[in-house]
Amino acid sequence: MIVNGRSYFSNLDGLRFFAFLHVFITHAFVDPAAEGNSVISTIKEYLAPGFFGIDLFFVLSGFLITWTLLEERFHKRTINLKNYFARRSLRIWPLYFLIVTIGFTLYYIANNSGLIIQEIPGFHWFALFILNFYISINGPHFLFFLVFLWSIAVEEQFYVLWGIVSKYFRRAFPHACIILILVSSYFRYRNIDYDNKLVFHSLSVAGNFATGALFAWNCFYKGEFYRTLMILRRSSWIRVYVLFFVLYALYARLFNASLVIVFEKLIFSFLFCLILFDQCFSVNRLFNAGGNKIINYLGKISYGLYCYHGIVLTLIFYLSKQYEMDSAIFIFVLNPIIAGILISSLRARKDWWAPSLSENRPTE
Repeated sequence: MIVNGRSYFSNLDGLRFFAFLHVFITHAFVDPAAEGNSVISTIKEYLAPGFFGIDLFFVLSGFLITWTLLEERFHKRTINLKNYFARRSLRIWPLYFLIVTIGFTLYYIANNSGLIIQEIPGFHWFALFILNFYISINGPHFLFFLVFLWSIAVEEQFYVLWGIVSKYFRRAFPHACIILILVSSYFRYRNIDYDNKLVFHSLSVAGNFATGALFAWNCFYKGEFYRTLMILRRSSWIRVYVLFFVLYALYARLFNASLVIVFEKLIFSFLFCLILFDQCFSVNRLFNAGGNKIINYLGKISYGLYCYHGIVLTLIFYLSKQYEMDSAIFIFVLNPIIAGILISSLRARKDWWAPSLSENRPTE
């Protein structure tokens, strides 16, 4: 769909909601106090690919940012980096720094109240959007909702890199994507025994962005991959979704060898791209991810939900520990209730207060 001269992929807001939902559910089951609950342990086993929601966000960002930049160059013959960086900053920075401010304020109050709280990284790690490098070295052992900001740091790094690549190296763009995918795979191979680097380091997840970007480039110029997918029948798309859900459900059993772990992100990124194609371009689409108004709305405010839910879960974990209550009560009862209150309150906010994590709007 073309709105105000720009492409608008209405179904991607729905996919963004499902990405957030997976992140929320995965985070809701990380409470150490819940380890002894058999039901929770069983559920956690099938949430093994905890990176799923974040990686889907990264692939979406690679696709949407690349498509936006390609479209701007096509219409205007150039890319205005000043406006590009300004748009990205206005969309990300206000809420990001609000969460950082809340975190440092709570840390200050706790320290001055005699409460025991783990040391948090220095402000420069947040201000320079390099928190993920701190975590890859020191681990994620600090205020829970501040840890979430590592993925936003990676997003910002990608925005800067991809704006420069798109403007000054456009002829080598697909080669840059392939090189980044290869570098990411090699990095994962070299750091296979270092979990923090595999999860949080920029080079470890760079392949997600590059895969989404290369996919956008091929679709924009209607390359061979695009033309091949356009003629797939409905039965073929059913197989794609079935393959995805089978790999997801059997992740813990299939993705445990070192070599497989090296390429697991690329495997899922490729499947994400196939799903993106079905939702954006396919004439034999199985369903519309953005067809439901509620899901579509929640996808539009996924960035706000992503940031705020960390504060909610941090509070829940604190109360669970403070009052020695069964974590199952918090996970299965209070989490949904508080999440509903959070979502309802966000409906009244201005767009800048909880913008989408990835750009997908027809206007700025």
